[in-house]
Amino acid sequence: YKYFHPPNNSQGHTVKAIIELDYIGKVIDFRVLSYSSNQALNKECDMIKDRLVGVLFPRNPNNESFSTIVNITSDKN
Repeated sequence: YKYFHPPNNSQGHTVKAIIELDYIGKVIDFRVLSYSSNQALNKECDMIKDRLVGVLFPRNPNNESFSTIVNITSDKN
């Protein structure tokens, strides 16, 4: 969450994205699958990938890459 900065007045809006990590937890890909109706939140989600490039998530215990669909919902007022 420290890499996500939801804009004001975007609460309740959701962007659906896919994130892929390699076996050591490095971000391989982050793509938006569907945008919300809030343009400021959409722009913020477009910028998340650049912030995640240097982040290491926990290593996959199966030593495999992993991808999952995430719903990014703003709760900021």
